[in-house]
Amino acid sequence: MAVAETAELWLARHSAGEDTLEQTLNESLAGVKFLAGRLANRLPAHVDVEDLIQVGLMGLLQCAQRYDSGRGVKFQTYANRRVQGAMLDYLRSLDWRPRSVRKRSRRLAQAVAAVEQRNGECASEEDLAAEMGMSSRELRAWMEDYCSRGEHSTIHFHDRGLEDNSESLLALIADPADSPETVVEKSELGGRLAEAIEKLPENERFVLTLYYFEQRTMREIGRFLGVKQARVSQLHSQALRRLRLRMRRDSRAFELPAAPIPPATLPVALPAADATSIEAAATIETACETPCAAGRAA
Repeated sequence: MAVAETAELWLARHSAGEDTLEQTLNESLAGVKFLAGRLANRLPAHVDVEDLIQVGLMGLLQCAQRYDSGRGVKFQTYANRRVQGAMLDYLRSLDWRPRSVRKRSRRLAQAVAAVEQRNGECASEEDLAAEMGMSSRELRAWMEDYCSRGEHSTIHFHDRGLEDNSESLLALIADPADSPETVVEKSELGGRLAEAIEKLPENERFVLTLYYFEQRTMREIGRFLGVKQARVSQLHSQALRRLRLRMRRDSRAFELPAAPIPPATLPVALPAADATSIEAAATIETACETPCAAGRAA
């Protein structure tokens, strides 16, 4: 039974005093399991799906208790967002990275930000090496080791929404409680993301296009570029880091959930605007706000 359906049923029964917490958990288990399993498929193997299920059930019960039909939001939409949102909040509260990894990641981000702020353009390998006090060869070796250890990746939340449809960005993120100014501001984020992608170095744009829109593995992309898989991982991480920095500078006024971006606004070459390409755009947008994922398995 779907999460929204079980929650609505619980709401009705709860108001009549005919339900219990145990019955609610049992009836909701199938729907929450579906969401937890779907999310767990994109997470490291050591993440316990049972923990996600427990968190999801708690989110569902809170949703049922707090839902206000007077706000004009369908309960199905509200329940879906709350349950999945509770799972994502739980995962984001975890930190599997050792201190050395966090320190290295922070050092890279600070170096990129410093160079780009000073030069007003993307940081080249030479500029980044100089900023970090090492040669280009040393930086390249350092980054390849960084990527080969998987240190560039923790969790990548695709968070594409539960129905994977092709509605516009504005339609999906608009909330009845939003003011007209907020709606317009959110609708413009897709354009800012497109501009940020367009400013990426050519090889980084190429990696994002093949990886997210054509579903190529990093090993395949490496063959196309004539470089090692670790180098592709490095380019992928650098591209997402640049996008994340730019989007954070442009979007500090609000926190935007991932949603499909109209493919026509993106500067990269895309296939036909099918569900895959739309989800890929959403994935890139989400990646800008979260730690980047491990390379797709070959």
